[in-house]
Amino acid sequence: MQRRTSLACIAVLAIGLATAPSSAAAQDEGYAWGEGGGSTGRATSSDDPLRIMAYLGGGLGFRLLANLDPLFDHTFLAPAYLDLGAAVYLPGRELRHGVGLYLSTNLSADNGSNGQAPLSQWSITPSYQLLLPLWRLLDGMDRDELQVQLRFGIPLVFGQGLGDRARVDFTLGVELAAAIHYKFLAGFGVYAEAQLDVYGGIADTVHPIIAVDAGFLIDYEVLP
Repeated sequence: MQRRTSLACIAVLAIGLATAPSSAAAQDEGYAWGEGGGSTGRATSSDDPLRIMAYLGGGLGFRLLANLDPLFDHTFLAPAYLDLGAAVYLPGRELRHGVGLYLSTNLSADNGSNGQAPLSQWSITPSYQLLLPLWRLLDGMDRDELQVQLRFGIPLVFGQGLGDRARVDFTLGVELAAAIHYKFLAGFGVYAEAQLDVYGGIADTVHPIIAVDAGFLIDYEVLP
């Protein structure tokens, strides 16, 4: 009886030693970024969750074609502006699809006798967006600190009527933009962006503008 008990103990011990490495590996796996809240940073086995972002910034535009017609009397420098935006990105890994909405207004007056006064021109821009988390694309990065954002939008612009400030003029355009995000906290960071905008104007005119802006962002992941 004693002998049988000893053999049973030895068998149980052998089984425990054989399964120990796989249990340790499973435990390590549970500490991947997004699975167990650890610091390794790479969740290769699951998608990142739904992500909501908000932006607040400002910028400056430069006209590629300055229309010198008396109706416009443009200069090379376009008015400074304020940007407020938000976007939602679907769950994903290396490439995140999303939609966004931006509200912008001019902070300075447009030059010329028919120019816009400050805060008199407003733009609402719905957009389709792509988000590339660089930590998933570049070796050596183990934190979600840097992101590239690309977007395509349709600005809807409302402003004072040229030559008749009691009237409201409406126009629209297209916008392409690329931004880099840097998050120095888990959900808070800064961004810098470059834009190419082309607006249709009255009298069959076209107004292409390059703009640069920067500001702050809030990044919130909707955890399941």
